[in-house]
Amino acid sequence: MQPTSSSSASSHLSKVDPHLGERNPLRILVAEDHPVNQKMALLLLKRLGYRADVAENGLEVLAALQHQSYDVVLMDVQMPEMDGLMATQQICQLWPSETRPRIIAMTANVMQSDRQKCMEAGMSDFIPKPVELEKLASALQESHPIGKHLSSPASVPERPAIEEQALEEIQAIAGEDANMILVDLIDTYLETSTELLQKMLQAIALGDAVQLAKIAHTLKSSSQSLGATSLSQLCQQLEALGKSNQLELLPTTVQAIQTEAERVKTALLKKRQQYQAG
Repeated sequence: MQPTSSSSASSHLSKVDPHLGERNPLRILVAEDHPVNQKMALLLLKRLGYRADVAENGLEVLAALQHQSYDVVLMDVQMPEMDGLMATQQICQLWPSETRPRIIAMTANVMQSDRQKCMEAGMSDFIPKPVELEKLASALQESHPIGKHLSSPASVPERPAIEEQALEEIQAIAGEDANMILVDLIDTYLETSTELLQKMLQAIALGDAVQLAKIAHTLKSSSQSLGATSLSQLCQQLEALGKSNQLELLPTTVQAIQTEAERVKTALLKKRQQYQAG
């Protein structure tokens, strides 16, 4: 006699520890925009002995992490405003590894290429949708409370301020006058970026989110051109915050931009000396 669907479900439930949350306590944030999926995730977590907070998009995830720490983020990949991949990249950019939550992807896209994109973005695990209780439990068993809970992002990103490849490509394009052109480009960038940072602070003081997004977009583009990838990504985050009018998150992001801009300035001035001596 074949088991009924009810008995089959009970069998699966019996394999899952309802006290996992007691044995392995975790602070969990569910990033999911669909109300039904939110409730299902919370229900599954409750079955395992966990409670969780909810964020509806990547921007809300960043906001939540700036206000308190989490050990795990169950991250939907496709969300409005800022998707799960971008949010994960920003978290990896702003929080050092020892205080960063473990990010577990939740997605209906189960191709190997989708999994690879999640891993490349900085996620640690991958759960296909619809989420199965046993797979969720397995992923949480591999998660652990972070040793030290900090609510502020890293002040200095881990990657170099300037990626050499971008400057080398400009050098190759410029030909014989490469050094002189690079010196001019660096001077122009440093001058305009200083002006943009000042305008950025003015826009914040005025509460002008539209202007702030425009300034962030401009600095994002010029920074990327000279290989200041970290600064460019921070500006991308600020641009998204401006577009969504989430002014309460601006101070932390702007502070990170100012810190990174100083790193970029120091690196570019060093390169400028090399080109002049060249």
